[in-house]
Amino acid sequence: DRGRQVLREREAPGVVAVALPPLVLSSVVQVVNMPIVRASITMQNPANYDNPNYRTTVRALWHIAETKGFSKLWHGLSAGLAKSVPKYITSV
Repeated sequence: DRGRQVLREREAPGVVAVALPPLVLSSVVQVVNMPIVRASITMQNPANYDNPNYRTTVRALWHIAETKGFSKLWHGLSAGLAKSVPKYITSV
C-alpha cells in the first residue's frame, strides 16, 4: 500500500502504481529465498543423504557455492520468478 501511495503521489499511471510494488517486492523475495530453496532441494536428493556436505542448509549453501560457483545458488531463479511473481501481482 505504501508503494502504491508513493507512486500515486508522483503521478504514476494507475496500472503502474498498482502493479509495480508487488512486482518489485515479489522479485526481491524470490532472489533472497532462492539460495535456501536450492540448498533444500539439493539436500532432499536421495543421492546426497549420506553426504556430510548436505546435512544442514548452511553447509549445503557453502558446498554449492564452493563446488559449483556462487552464482549457482540462484540456479532456477527465472523459473521461480515466472511462477510466483504473477501470483503476487494478482493477489494484491
